[in-house]
Amino acid sequence: EIIIFSRWGLQVYESTDPMINWDGRNYKTNKDCPEGTYFYVSTVKERTLSGLVERTLQGSITLLR
Repeated sequence: EIIIFSRWGLQVYESTDPMINWDGRNYKTNKDCPEGTYFYVSTVKERTLSGLVERTLQGSITLLR
């Protein structure tokens, strides 16, 4: 699962697709998001020696056109 937010905290994308192919469009309006920095929070499941472990990743994305 991944959720992408604008720098003002507005959600612009959400997906449970493991391929995460965000094309820079707002998922609600289907309009192009402006260039800039976006932030993501992603929940992933990692296979470890003790089994599947859920982990939360977060960071930033710079959108250039």
